[in-house]
Amino acid sequence: MNDDFSHMMTPFDQYISNQSLQMTKLLIPFLPPQSQRMIAVYVKFLEFRHTISFFRNMRQRTSSPEDIFDGLKPYLSPSDLESFDQMQNMMNMMSMMQEMIAQCYNHPAIVTWGIANEITIYNICEEQYRNLCDLHALCKKLDPSRLTTMAEVSMVPMNSEHVYITDVLSYNHYFGWYVGDVEDNGPWLDEFHALNPDRCLGVSEYGAENILSWHTAEPDNHDYTEEYANHYHQEMLKTFAARPFLWSTHQWNCFDFAADARNEGGVQGRNNKGLITYDRKEKKDAFYVYKAWWNPEPMVFVSGGRF
Repeated sequence: MNDDFSHMMTPFDQYISNQSLQMTKLLIPFLPPQSQRMIAVYVKFLEFRHTISFFRNMRQRTSSPEDIFDGLKPYLSPSDLESFDQMQNMMNMMSMMQEMIAQCYNHPAIVTWGIANEITIYNICEEQYRNLCDLHALCKKLDPSRLTTMAEVSMVPMNSEHVYITDVLSYNHYFGWYVGDVEDNGPWLDEFHALNPDRCLGVSEYGAENILSWHTAEPDNHDYTEEYANHYHQEMLKTFAARPFLWSTHQWNCFDFAADARNEGGVQGRNNKGLITYDRKEKKDAFYVYKAWWNPEPMVFVSGGRF
């Protein structure tokens, strides 16, 4: 079938018709009435013959739900198409979750199954909520031995229904970088814990960009200096140490990494929140903040060597 015509036909018509038949159909309305009747019957006869031949020679063929959806899409109204797209997206998510759990089930490093990250950053809707509940239920069915979690964006209200979907949850918080001050983290965590004392809360992302060539004697939020990053990370570790109810904290990120759309601190295409440079060669001063807190052996590091 010529590609110019195939997109105008149903998948079955593509099996039993051809370009010449389609051209003939296009001409029928413009023929004299008697010719219309004769040509129309002839076309249907040919299509019937092609149908018989198709089923006589047909090989066994199975279609996935994705194939069926793709075949139906050209014939759906905009509202129906939106519903089908949501259904297809959900089926894709369920399939990916099944594959991930099957592949990683026996991996000893897996602690929880994460069902979403900042998924409400653009909008919150009922369909989204139901899909997340279904993903949680699927995880529990496939692996009842592990907990589920989800990383919420800061703007999700503390009493949102999304907060109660998974077994445990975390928030991505950037008080002290994108918004507010680093000192705002503690009060927010305390308020959430007071409102939800039985919910296991973690911090799934936090961090501040810092670039080796940026320095100042008066560090301030969003100045990209190593000095501000030192202050930020020290305050964050103090905040966490004072709140043992947190089930997890994750610094974003260990290494600087590629991020095509970014242009931060004069560095294009990179997220500079790492504790180590992109090439893994230089440990930033903030790296040693964590080493001083976590290293079991006494250690000393004098920061500001690149100032």
